[in-house]
Amino acid sequence: MRKKDNYATSKENISRNEEQGFMEKKTYGQADEHFDMSNKSIDMNTLTCQNKCKESSRREGEKSMANIVSGEKLKKLIEENNLIENANLDNCEGLKYDFTLSSKFLKAKCSIPQDYNNLSISERQEFAVIVPGEVVYFLSEEVVRMPNNIYAQLTPKRKMGELGINVNCALFIDPEYEGVLVFGFYNYSSENFSFAPGMTFASAVFYELEENELFEYTNGGKPERILGFKPNLIATISKCEPAGITELSRSVERIKDDISDIKEDMNDNKKWAKSVKEMIDGLSQENAKTSKNIESINANIQALNNALEAEKSNREKSDNDLNHKIEMETVNRKNGTRFIGALVGFGLFALGILVSLGANWIIARLAA
Repeated sequence: MRKKDNYATSKENISRNEEQGFMEKKTYGQADEHFDMSNKSIDMNTLTCQNKCKESSRREGEKSMANIVSGEKLKKLIEENNLIENANLDNCEGLKYDFTLSSKFLKAKCSIPQDYNNLSISERQEFAVIVPGEVVYFLSEEVVRMPNNIYAQLTPKRKMGELGINVNCALFIDPEYEGVLVFGFYNYSSENFSFAPGMTFASAVFYELEENELFEYTNGGKPERILGFKPNLIATISKCEPAGITELSRSVERIKDDISDIKEDMNDNKKWAKSVKEMIDGLSQENAKTSKNIESINANIQALNNALEAEKSNREKSDNDLNHKIEMETVNRKNGTRFIGALVGFGLFALGILVSLGANWIIARLAA
């Protein structure tokens, strides 16, 4: 039963992988389509240029071939005739010139053009990366100013393919075109690709037309000047979201990491809840002890009140007894004082009598 389930799961995974592979191809096709739309005028003018050259050759009845501009002549055209503005002469390698990335780029995650130089380090780590299945558009650092007798043929550098990057760009630069090059990087590898200004991405071989090959554009066919991302490309960039299997796997891994973080947070919450419960239990125990202590204190206070009431009663009784004794003592003293006064009065009276009798006796004796 488990083998059947595993087999069904494997078939389902294979179907999903095939569907995701189809989505990758679809996204790659959309990237090409959008880039072709942004460079439609250049491609159409290239075809016009080729047809005009053929017509001119037939008209003259001569066999002619454009001459390759290379080496010192190419450097001279760059320096004196300003063939390539912002050019680095070190990028002139023999027959060709290597174009480089500018700081301007456009990707679905940002939806509007970005400048690499204005991003912080953390933002560069997030945005200056092409994830598997994603296409990002760039502008060249160089601005070309093609005269009417020179055109160029572009080829992506081989190293880009070795890094898993497909470079989408116009194959020709027409005579009299002025502007930057617009191109897209599509990451068909399984690894992220980091980019930075100054990277070389495509080589151009310049050709000089013979006099009999020169022509003039008619019916408004002159190449359109491009100095930035065209509005239709900016409007459709949201359709270039990566849909590859690798990106889906990375998304699943990120979800797993998020779930793991949530589990850790839940465990931390459980630990926190346990700690809070223990703290509450401790507070409850302390509260119970405090309640008992309060009850004991209340009982002691009541006993103290009772003792104070008893002491008050005893003192009141003692005060009453003392007052009674004082009153009795006062009465006794008053009675004693009266008795002593009477006794003294009586003694004085008796003493007066004795003195009188004594005086009379003495007088009688003297008279005798």
